[in-house]
Amino acid sequence: MVGWVTRHPETLTEDENRLLKAVLDGCPELEQTHGLVRDFAQMLTQRTGADLPDWISTARAAQLPGITGFACGLTSDLEAVIAGLTLPWSSGGTEGAVTRVKKIKRKLYGRAGFELLRKMILLQ
Repeated sequence: MVGWVTRHPETLTEDENRLLKAVLDGCPELEQTHGLVRDFAQMLTQRTGADLPDWISTARAAQLPGITGFACGLTSDLEAVIAGLTLPWSSGGTEGAVTRVKKIKRKLYGRAGFELLRKMILLQ
């Protein structure tokens, strides 16, 4: 069920679309959740971060526990989230490198000094 809601609509088979429609027709809260998830996914794929404040207002008004909590969490650093949904740049490469270094450091914790840690980072 979650896969039907979160996947791109074009990737669903006819049977999955039919079953999803049947489930959504039977539960108005789930239909509302489905619409909010689709709208957020559209913001992600089309880079329309300017629409985020309106989406957050709609999500809060919906009073759906998971969605409302997510929307409230986005407001803690709204400018950064809007920039992430709008700008083409990503810090994914940097974040990946930092995660790799942290993993190596955890493996060597308490067993090696800085020099060995440095060599392990440079070799991998």
